[in-house]
Amino acid sequence: MNEQPVPGLLAQAVNGLFFSHIVTFFGTLALSLLHHVYGFYLWLNGLVEDIRDFVLKTESVVDEGDDIRRTICMLKKLPSHFVLILGAESPSYHDIVKLITWCLPAGIAHVSIYDHKDEVDCWQLYDTFCSLAKQQLHRIKWGKSFDDEVKSLSKSRINGYSWSPAVTVHVLRSSDGPELIADAVSQLRAERVAVGSSGDLGVADVDRFVKRRLAGVPEPDLAVICGPTFTFYGCCPWNMRITQMQLLKSHKNLTLDRFFTLLHGYNNCHQRYGK
Repeated sequence: MNEQPVPGLLAQAVNGLFFSHIVTFFGTLALSLLHHVYGFYLWLNGLVEDIRDFVLKTESVVDEGDDIRRTICMLKKLPSHFVLILGAESPSYHDIVKLITWCLPAGIAHVSIYDHKDEVDCWQLYDTFCSLAKQQLHRIKWGKSFDDEVKSLSKSRINGYSWSPAVTVHVLRSSDGPELIADAVSQLRAERVAVGSSGDLGVADVDRFVKRRLAGVPEPDLAVICGPTFTFYGCCPWNMRITQMQLLKSHKNLTLDRFFTLLHGYNNCHQRYGK
C-alpha cells in the first residue's frame, strides 16, 4: 500500500500563513462593516432626534391640568419634591418642561433635574419653557443653579400676570453629590484648625454645611431614575435618607399616563422610617 506523503514543515507553514491572512482579511472586513453600520445608525438616530426637537420647538405644551387634578384627587399622598435623575441620558428640554407643567396642577412644590454629567443648560431650559409654556411662567420660581439674570428676566416677561410661584425648579450638578460632602469635611476641618479647635466633626456640623449649600432645596420625596440601572448616580446622598426611588425607561417622550403611574407608585408605598 502506498502511503500519502506527509507535507513538509515548509508547506505547513505556507498553508498556515495563507490561511491566517485570509482569516485576518475577512475578520478586518467584517469589523469595518460593523463599525460603519453602527456609525450610520448613530448618525440616523441623531438626525431623528434633531428633527423631533425641531418639530417640538414649534409646539406648545397642552394644558392637561383638569385631567391631572381629577387623578390626584384619588391619591392620599403626593411628593413635595420630585427629582428626575437623567442617568446616562442627555436632557430633552421639551419633556422636562412637560414634567414641570404637570407638577403645577399636581401640587408638587419642587422639581429638580439632576445630571451627574452636568449637561443641563439652565438658559436652554428657561428658553424652552418660555417657548412652550409661557402662560405658566408666572407660576415658576427658578431655584438652584439659575443665575440672577434668569430670575429677573422671568419676572419681567409675565405681562398681565402677578408673580405667584407654585413650583420651584432646581438644576442639581455633580458638585451637589459626594463632592459636596467631601467639601464639607474639608472646609469644616480647616475652620477648626484655624481657630485651634481639636474636636471631632459631628453629623450636625456636616448637616448644617450641606443645608447652607443646598439652600431652598428640600429633601427629595420621589427620585425617578432614567434608564435600566438602579443607582442614584451620586444625587444628593446626604439628603436621600427617606427618598422613594423608581425606574423610568426614559424621560424622552414622557407621557401623562407614565407620570400618573409614578405618582400612584409613590402613593402606594408605605414609608417605614427604619421601623
